[in-house]
Amino acid sequence: MRIIKLLILSVLFLPACSHERIRFIPIEVNEAGKSIIYIYRQNSSSNIIVSPDILVDGKKQSLIKNNSYIHFFLPAGQHNIKLALNDRYEGQKELDVFIDEGHAYFFEITTKMQFRMNQPYLRRFDFYQVDKALALNEMQGIPSMKKKTKTKKYFFKDSVSEDKKEDASFSTQKTRSPFSN
Repeated sequence: MRIIKLLILSVLFLPACSHERIRFIPIEVNEAGKSIIYIYRQNSSSNIIVSPDILVDGKKQSLIKNNSYIHFFLPAGQHNIKLALNDRYEGQKELDVFIDEGHAYFFEITTKMQFRMNQPYLRRFDFYQVDKALALNEMQGIPSMKKKTKTKKYFFKDSVSEDKKEDASFSTQKTRSPFSN
């Protein structure tokens, strides 16, 4: 009986110890004339497979997946930050922001999906600036999307050496019978 109680207690307490939240620590701005931009998206089951591109002044900066954040540096001045989504998605998808030198700016992306009778369902993405204290609290536990470089390796080796190449036309002499063994 004692063994069963210990087994039940260990099964109940082990999962509680196994989960450790990711601690978000903001990066300090070290470059002169620049500021850091954080864009985050909390975990949501709506539009989970959609990962919109982030465009800054018309150029693709990155994409943002569900339950992740990105960060990048921008020079001081006026900038346009936009989610690259088609007309199927409603909501606030673009912001014009003025960036001061040496500051951290936080932006959140929220998503919503709603089913409507006799109409296509509503898909919505909203993109807005967030207060630093709120963002620091909400970003705890969200993993970073590290920029991955595209390294595709293509190996096009000729499987047949030049001296072994033969005529590519069809011939019955080149075929083997499956019953010849």
